[in-house]
Amino acid sequence: KLLTGRQDFSRLKSKGGLSGYPSRAESDHDVIENSHASGVLGWADGMAKANEVLKKDDHVVAVIGDGALTGGMAWEALNNIA
Repeated sequence: KLLTGRQDFSRLKSKGGLSGYPSRAESDHDVIENSHASGVLGWADGMAKANEVLKKDDHVVAVIGDGALTGGMAWEALNNIA
């Protein structure tokens, strides 16, 4: 949302502004709502596997930062993806 200019960063986490987490109400591209960044790889893996089962030709992109790699969920997902 910030990269595409659809939302204003100066109003992040303020009333009427951009949520600090993925929000389906803000964007059709936010397909999940969660508040822990360490879970993004697990979500992406699950969505990619569902696409395979459903024979959908969709792409799944996960963006994760170094801070999220402190969470065990990220490492568990990396184990499953590898």
